[in-house]
Parts: sequence; C-alpha cells; structure tokens
Amino acid sequence: MNPIKTYQFKVVLIGESDVGKTCLVLRLTKGIFQSLHVTTIGSSFYTKTFSFEEDEEVKMEIWDTAGQERYNSLTRMYFRGAVGAICVYDITNKNTFVEAKKRVEDLKNESPDSIVLLIGNKIDLESQREVKDEEAAQYAEENGFLFYETSAVDGAYVEESFKALASLFRHYYNNPNFIQEYTTHIKFNEDEKNQQKKKCC
Repeated sequence: MNPIKTYQFKVVLIGESDVGKTCLVLRLTKGIFQSLHVTTIGSSFYTKTFSFEEDEEVKMEIWDTAGQERYNSLTRMYFRGAVGAICVYDITNKNTFVEAKKRVEDLKNESPDSIVLLIGNKIDLESQREVKDEEAAQYAEENGFLFYETSAVDGAYVEESFKALASLFRHYYNNPNFIQEYTTHIKFNEDEKNQQKKKCC
C-alpha cells in the first residue's frame, strides 16, 4: 500500500456578518447547524481533510474571519499565505453580494494568486431570494472563480463546494502555475435547482 500524500493549504473564509460563514464551516467540520452562536471577533480556526483516490488527501486549514467592517484591517492580516479564499454572501440580501465583491478585491490586493470559491448561502430561503444565481454565476465566470449555492441549514452542497476547492489545491500543488491557468466555473443546472427548491421550500 502506497503512503498517503497529504497536501496542506490555508484558506480564509470572508464575507459580511450574518451571511452564514460560521454556520457553513460548522456544518462542514462537525455536521451540525447552529443558528445561535457568538459573532466571530478576529478569527476562528477549523480544519477539514478531504480524501482523493487511495493515496491522496487535502487538509484544509480554514480561518473564519470577522464580518464586521470595523475588523476589515484585521481580516486582511489573514490573507497572507492563503492559497484560497471562500467568499460567502446571503442570497436573500443583495447588499451582501455587493460587499462580497469588495472583499474579493481586498483579497486580490493582498494575495493576487488566491483561488476563490464564491458561495451564495441560504438557498433554504429561496422564496426570499434577492440575488439571482445567474448574476452571481456570471460574476464568478468572468473572474475565474468557483461558484456554488449552499444551505448550512440542511447541508445542501456544502461538502461538494469545499471539496471542489480542495480538488483545485491538488492541481496547484503539482503545478504552481495552475492558479493563473484555471478558469473553472461550477453552478447548478436546472434539474439541480428545481430539486433543491422542492427540498427546501
């Protein structure tokens, strides 16, 4: 049996307050949904390991950063050394999508080669949607970002979205120029969206 190759990467979780960043990472790492929790001040640290094939795994070090504007300068400190970033917005709040774009700009100023996963959270509240998935998908595609819509409440697409990012990290490890080359774009197809709407509404 071949020894397991472990790739370890730092990831920052960014976005406005109340978009569900901590809820997403708790769903991912502990399999729970916790609606009431203390607002993140500074950052919190989590890890998640994804297995690929028989002899490869990616250990993701996730830094969950504060969403309040007054902590922006502190949040930027965590961008250094980050190979990837997960930028989260709330599909029921248009302003969080606008602010998410600003957070990505800040990230790219500090860490221009970071791989970005854009997540529209709270698809369990589809009837309250303010951000069209087509709009977010276009933004992601134009900038070469991964894109998923998720629900921390029922776990929809949480594992899949983070694992897609981890998969890109494997390519990065074997080819440091990969970040400049990739133009991956992932979104729901119509069947998946319809099934999700039936599931969550």
